[in-house]
Amino acid sequence: MTHLDRRLKLKITLCSAVLVVLITACGGGSDLPSPDAAFVFNNLGEEINTVDGTRHIWSGFTLQQDFYVSNKSISKLILWHHKAGETELTLNYLLKPRNAEVFINSNSVFKLRPKYQLASVQQKVTVLKGFNLIEFRTKAKSRLKIKSLHLGGKQETPTHHIEGDKTVLRYYDAGSGSIALKGSGKLQIRQVAFINGEKHVEETQGGGGMFNIIFSSPGFIELRALSGAFDLIGHQYKETPEKPLPLSPLKKGEKPHVFIFLIDGCHAAHLSMNGYHRNTSPNIDTFAQDAVTFDNAYANATFTRSSVASIFTGFYPHRHKLRILTNRLPSGLFMLPEFMKKQGYKTALLTEAGNISRFFGFDQGVDNYQKIFRHWNDPRYLENNIIKFFDTWVNEESAAGPLFTYVHFRAPHFPIIPPPPFLDMYKEKKLGLDADRKIFHIETLGKGGYKYTAEEVKDITDDYDSTINYVDHQVGRMIATLKQKGLYDDAYIIFTSDHGEALNEHGYMGHGHNVYDETSRVPLVVKFPKAENLKGIHIKRLVQLVDIFPTIAGLFGEQRYFDGRSLAESVKIAKEDDLFVYSTSFGSPPAVSIRWRQWYYIYNMYNNSEELFHLQQSPLKSIAADNADMASFFRAKFLSWLIRFDNIERTSQSVDLKKLPKDEYDNLKSLGYIN
Repeated sequence: MTHLDRRLKLKITLCSAVLVVLITACGGGSDLPSPDAAFVFNNLGEEINTVDGTRHIWSGFTLQQDFYVSNKSISKLILWHHKAGETELTLNYLLKPRNAEVFINSNSVFKLRPKYQLASVQQKVTVLKGFNLIEFRTKAKSRLKIKSLHLGGKQETPTHHIEGDKTVLRYYDAGSGSIALKGSGKLQIRQVAFINGEKHVEETQGGGGMFNIIFSSPGFIELRALSGAFDLIGHQYKETPEKPLPLSPLKKGEKPHVFIFLIDGCHAAHLSMNGYHRNTSPNIDTFAQDAVTFDNAYANATFTRSSVASIFTGFYPHRHKLRILTNRLPSGLFMLPEFMKKQGYKTALLTEAGNISRFFGFDQGVDNYQKIFRHWNDPRYLENNIIKFFDTWVNEESAAGPLFTYVHFRAPHFPIIPPPPFLDMYKEKKLGLDADRKIFHIETLGKGGYKYTAEEVKDITDDYDSTINYVDHQVGRMIATLKQKGLYDDAYIIFTSDHGEALNEHGYMGHGHNVYDETSRVPLVVKFPKAENLKGIHIKRLVQLVDIFPTIAGLFGEQRYFDGRSLAESVKIAKEDDLFVYSTSFGSPPAVSIRWRQWYYIYNMYNNSEELFHLQQSPLKSIAADNADMASFFRAKFLSWLIRFDNIERTSQSVDLKKLPKDEYDNLKSLGYIN
């Protein structure tokens, strides 16, 4: 058996007994088995119906007696259109008893009226070239049944899944299963496995039948008709379960203090501990010598509120549903401070950021909530009371019991500048307090697609780096307090950021609207108690902010469900593995990035564009056009990931930003979140 055979094996069995059963089950108009939603149907055409070969179900529908029947409040279908622009949508449906609303790519396009007999509606709509997500949002107790949906002026004859230029592709993690096909002709099967990030390809040919699949590393299978036509009629696959390391809980009765220090909008590569050419973070560098530094840590959202929600829940934004600027944390989520209170801790949340406030639901389980909001455009206002609140909290409460403390600094988030002596510390010419700086206008300039000169980028970077130095000094003061109180050695202390800040690496300034590596990668340093002897260690393995809650829960032997995993596992097994990490922008629909090994992929759901970077060989230029298989691999992985969250019933909770307390409103406005 070859090197590849041991990792990826596909066995073709024609005319098996199982295949006969599957074909028989498809006859007679009964409920039809359909391939799962993670299949990517390239160029399937502009028609979806329940007759012949077009039986693809995506999300929130079941197929019953030749109808798609919605079983969720939001049900979705995917269509591939041959070109972008305006076209006609034809829908044949039944609906009772209340209206429904139709969205295309998150844009509302028309309402469906109740129809108790099969009815047809035609509507002019705007679509994208390629992937289009069509949503049907129904009212409570409504029942929607769809017979067919068609894009384009001329009704097409129902087509098959695989014929001509139509191909089917699916992503697989390690595991085994089978695909059943019905049809005649000659079929090409491409098996593409990525072993340690490197591509291995095998090709074979066959016909209709049952294909048994075994993968032991991530990859995909692509099916293409060389002649004839085929339909997918069945699919089953079971992933090989991961073997998590056993937890290493605290000793009975042991309750160390836990502190999280978060600085807002920190570009990880601009910290001197990460090799930056300026000494921007001397205090954090010293702290890292006593701790474990995770060199490849990622935020799960590139804007504050959603990212911190992932820290506090251990969930991706698509699960906790705080995904846009008018969302708050949905009720019913179990939060990190609540967990710590359950363990007998006193809890505090000290925040300089209006995004992390009671109004948005971040005070759940918090005993001591303090907000300290100031305007950004006078650097003297950054000399505020957060240090005083922290010192008071530690001095008055630490003797009474264990503390969980979350501190959220607003700096170095754009467009903040620091007070003297940090102001202008990297500029050749001192500008002083009253200067009108380019950094103040980033939000306005970004809306107009402004192109920055090299001199302007340097000017903004100088101010940004000096702000990092300032907030590093503030973090150093808090660490000094813990040392003075004798709390430092035995505490768990986590230092991180909620997102980065783009500094024109890809033509963007700031964060939120993009998910490039400079925006999603964040610093993450964890100091374990001194007795564990984990000092000065660098971990290259990929980790993410959703790992923080499971790390803390693991200390108490709790095995709750999280989207993340304990960082302690990455400390024990530091070698790189096949973990994928995800980050999303705000916006509806968002851009989504996937980091895997040295690859970095971005899918922009709002315009169907994609970018692919190799972070060692091509960190700034997309190479998607020259790496079709790798782009297909990530595109299929993205769809496979997205479908996991589309059947979650939790809905987002919207808020009226005009009802914000004035100090929080002004805080968010000053940082560019409110126009």
